[in-house]
Amino acid sequence: MLRRKRRKTLAFSSSAGLITPGQFLALRGPHLKGIVMGEGGETSHTVILARSFGIPLLCMPNASVPAGALLLIVAPDACAEQWRDMEEDKVARIARRLEPLARMAGVSRDGERVKLLANIALADEAESAFAAGAEGIGLFRTEMLFCERSVPPDEEEQYQAYRHVLTLAQGKKVVIRTLDIGGDKPCDYLNLPQEENPFLGWRAVRLYPAFIDLFTSQVRALLRASAAGPLDIMVPMVATLEEIKWLHARFHQVAEQLHAEGVAVGEWRLGIMAEVPSALYLLERAAKWIDFASIGSNDLVQYFLACDRGNPHVRHLYNYCDPAFLMLLSEMARRTNVELCLCGEMGGDPAVMPLLLGAGLRQISMSAGRIAGAKKQLASLEMDDCRKTLQQALACESAAEVTSLLRETSAASVLPVFDPALLLLDRDVTSKAEAIKLLTDNLEIEQRVRSGVDVETAIWQREAVFSTALGFAVAIPHCKSAAVLNSSVSLMRLKTPLSWGEGVDVSLVIMLTVSEQEKGDHMKIFSRLARKLMHDDFRQQLLQGRDAGDMTARLERELTL
Repeated sequence: MLRRKRRKTLAFSSSAGLITPGQFLALRGPHLKGIVMGEGGETSHTVILARSFGIPLLCMPNASVPAGALLLIVAPDACAEQWRDMEEDKVARIARRLEPLARMAGVSRDGERVKLLANIALADEAESAFAAGAEGIGLFRTEMLFCERSVPPDEEEQYQAYRHVLTLAQGKKVVIRTLDIGGDKPCDYLNLPQEENPFLGWRAVRLYPAFIDLFTSQVRALLRASAAGPLDIMVPMVATLEEIKWLHARFHQVAEQLHAEGVAVGEWRLGIMAEVPSALYLLERAAKWIDFASIGSNDLVQYFLACDRGNPHVRHLYNYCDPAFLMLLSEMARRTNVELCLCGEMGGDPAVMPLLLGAGLRQISMSAGRIAGAKKQLASLEMDDCRKTLQQALACESAAEVTSLLRETSAASVLPVFDPALLLLDRDVTSKAEAIKLLTDNLEIEQRVRSGVDVETAIWQREAVFSTALGFAVAIPHCKSAAVLNSSVSLMRLKTPLSWGEGVDVSLVIMLTVSEQEKGDHMKIFSRLARKLMHDDFRQQLLQGRDAGDMTARLERELTL
């Protein structure tokens, strides 16, 4: 059992139910271990930031945490400590497994080169992003420099932050986005008016003419920083060709002013964030004024499907697997006349990676923690297969159909049901719950399930129907779940028997986890296993075996004949 020193854990709940990105950054520190919010979805900016910094965040619309409460757990009980230790151990083991991939380039199985980049919110994140395997910075959200302060950063402060990232990049691609204030990213010192729908209102590039000094200060800082390395400058929420022309003229005017002042300006390019549907038109016609664009899938989905991703009543409509949205995405990639990337949360979702590649995207930006896993997945994919998968998805009639299709295609590369890595021998375990968590965590570490937590939940749902203690000191917990990528048989042998409920103690736990695509072979394995366990010699082989490889071979031989 893992044992570590007790620690302080801090959780925060805002009075409005939603913690702003600025509040999150103000709270961030060594004692912040988790956040509970009453509102927020997978693509809210606070959730994205928390994921980037590795801070667990739970959105609970009916949370009982008092508004504005600050929760401090000074001495977590043994159960809470144990669970956190197991979760940290799982995360560390997954990181170690993926670590060699950080030094590899992103290449598909058929040799197609794909750049996998990192999204960051602070300059200080750049070093860890490159260490995690990022081949560049695909999105540096500069608004975090401006939030939760009484005055904006001056030109020099911004310059130092941008220069720091470019210096660390050592010539790798760096995309810095200009100020994106508005929506769920307020900025008090600008005194912006209250709007009925701020996401469709006065935000991002639409603010720049009214706050021209603030914008010019950022442009100067960015252009000065380009002397430290090649820089791509991206402007958010661009919806018209007139805005593009204005931006092009303004950037070149400032560059000329800097040259006149004798200030060095390096290599830089201008681009836009394609996050409103009109971008489809712009990508065909704007090559004269911009060099690149990056699809911001978070906003593009909600604008295209006309659903506020933070509104619980319509959040179900927000789904980037919607066939109509996938058609828009593929058309953007097909019709663009400028270099194209994608930098929304969609880029970090392994389920849709084949669709992005099938559409022709060869630059994808995501949270740094997802890059190594994306490289591993990329190495298993071929572009012809990805194009076929995209065409099948475009022929679907709903997001649910697309999701089902992706599950079927992801299951095409099947791992063996039996594997020595799935045997946990002579473990010191004190409870049924601990045993189940260790087994399901191991499945996630071995990349056989999308989420160990989801499979753990499915196991407990089956346990609630009836106990899976079989007798003979053996339990056979099992489930069939969409979270299972590859059907697996796991085994845990305990140092000392533990209670499985209903007065039954067990020494062996054999877990069967089955994917939804499984056609029925798992029932044959389950039935044969139940019969075999009635034989004392078979049980003794499992209880006394010392070599995981030999035991795995015996299990496969006995259960699949």
